[in-house]
Amino acid sequence: MRTPKISDPSTYYTEFDVEDTRVGIDWMTITANTTDRKRSILMRYLRLEEALRLMGETRKTWKWRGYEGAMIGGIRWGTRADSDILILSGQDAQSFWRTMAPLSTNCSRVDLAVTCRTHKCYPRLLHAYKAWLNVNGSGLARRCTTIERVDGIGMTLNVGQRTADQCGRVYDKGAEQNLPLDTHRLWRYEVEFKGDRAKSVLAQLISETGREEFPSNICSTVHTWFDQRDVPPVFQKHGQALTLNLQATVTSTSQKLAWLSKQVRPAVKSLSEQGYLEEVLAALGLG
Repeated sequence: MRTPKISDPSTYYTEFDVEDTRVGIDWMTITANTTDRKRSILMRYLRLEEALRLMGETRKTWKWRGYEGAMIGGIRWGTRADSDILILSGQDAQSFWRTMAPLSTNCSRVDLAVTCRTHKCYPRLLHAYKAWLNVNGSGLARRCTTIERVDGIGMTLNVGQRTADQCGRVYDKGAEQNLPLDTHRLWRYEVEFKGDRAKSVLAQLISETGREEFPSNICSTVHTWFDQRDVPPVFQKHGQALTLNLQATVTSTSQKLAWLSKQVRPAVKSLSEQGYLEEVLAALGLG
């Protein structure tokens, strides 16, 4: 793979010949706190558990953050005093999220994924992204994008901070699944939404419009998210993105507080010491 044309990245990325693209839900964490909804989730989980055991999967006990329950395949169920929780991951998330999501009273995490297969191998795709970012990307994009080598499953480009309410990753799905013919050809783009963003994403996906436009909504949302962070995906954008603030801005409460502490506090302190506290408060609309 040749070195990307840093001065003209759009030319470089149009060279990718994508063979096929698949979209889906890769992770969903939901909770229920009413008797009817908890019972419905438990009954559906038990039916799935029975089916998976017949297919050879093993049931194990599971505990997490006060929840106690069981896990099998990519499904985890647990209960505690205030609520029941259900976590779906991987293929099980893709297969069962539609039947489980409407039963929830809250969603704390949902991951949207686009997987695309290229005709040719691109072993240095992630390095090409970094090369482009280092020269042309914004300061925020450069600071929040790193390459991580995961032993045995190739490399991952992490975009954003895992502690934020939205973050993304690009990785070699062929290498992760140990598929020699798809290594450096099968690429996964994932965006992880948490908190209120996750709740909004799921509400839109299970709405009547969301059900009709499910594939294009996810494809466009994932494409928009990465593109706005100077990591243009190799797949094409289709349809409309979900109604979310996908901009790479300060978003979570902790990030906002950290930004105020590091960037604003010194200036406010200096002006206050010079006797301009009232003017500062008025400028901030707090006077």
